[in-house]
Amino acid sequence: MKLAAAASLALLLAACGSSGGLDAYGNRETAPSALPVPVRDDARAARAALNGGDAAGARSILERACERAPGDLGLAVMLQEAELAAGEEPQALRARYGELARQRNDARSWVLAARLEPDGAPAREALDRALSLDPGCAWALYGRAFHEAREGEWTEAQKLLAQALSLDAALLPARRLEAALFARDGKYEQAQEAFEAWLEAAQDDPRVDPALRVATVLDLALVDLESGSPRAARDRLASLTDGPADAASLGRRLCVLAAVEQALGHSELALEAAQAAERASPDSPLAKVQQALLHEQWLGDPVAAKEAWQRVLGEARTSGDLTDLIQSMRARVVLERLESASGAPKPR
Repeated sequence: MKLAAAASLALLLAACGSSGGLDAYGNRETAPSALPVPVRDDARAARAALNGGDAAGARSILERACERAPGDLGLAVMLQEAELAAGEEPQALRARYGELARQRNDARSWVLAARLEPDGAPAREALDRALSLDPGCAWALYGRAFHEAREGEWTEAQKLLAQALSLDAALLPARRLEAALFARDGKYEQAQEAFEAWLEAAQDDPRVDPALRVATVLDLALVDLESGSPRAARDRLASLTDGPADAASLGRRLCVLAAVEQALGHSELALEAAQAAERASPDSPLAKVQQALLHEQWLGDPVAAKEAWQRVLGEARTSGDLTDLIQSMRARVVLERLESASGAPKPR
């Protein structure tokens, strides 16, 4: 039995971008093997420093690498990651890159500025400026496709994505978005092939965050689950040897495990995984919704289901997030049904 397809899709699409922008970068001109040896060594040293918690050291290495290879956006994205990890305030970093884009007025600078924008409108404006300067900028076209997908404009997203890939068939974030859109359309075999190809291409690229590789394995497990192969999904989860880098990643991994266990008919194990996901990432609504669904639909516990849905509703009321609003509406509908069955007053 599968959990809601909408929840799985949300997980897939969330993995396609970082908090506020675009994710890892790779292209045909700057594959790891094509980088000059000193630059490649710098990239590997910087990734090792980031993974080891030395963000300041990584930033210093990447500043040098970007001077050696000024056209490599992947290194520039790594530098942004290091600057944030080293403690630079996001608002200050966004302002600095925006000012640089206005001064330099080139496509590369506008793409980097767009990546740091937390809202879609200014990000799209920056990407449009990049495209006005360079209509053949595959990275900017991918960025526009990403934002269209995030807004649910699927046709436009696919059109822009096809343009990006026609210009650069090896653009890694575009390939990742392509896989997610395959999954959304129910093209599970193509999605699986696309995600696996991405993993192979990203395997030896130090510019790709290892956490993104783990997230892609979770994406593949969701594709297995949605295509009716929960045992394959569980095997994929078991193959992960890298631990999640943060609480949100661990929470997502446990939510996927909960969905897989339920699909295998292990409701108690699914509940344990969903509860562990909530402990790992208390702010995520998905684990709470999973628990409510398990109690209501599979464990036959209307009292626990009512309590779980009330928690979803209570926490969603204090959030301005659209996902939380949707879960709030869903919780109210379910609670009204449960209250009607018990004869109690409706929630307010």
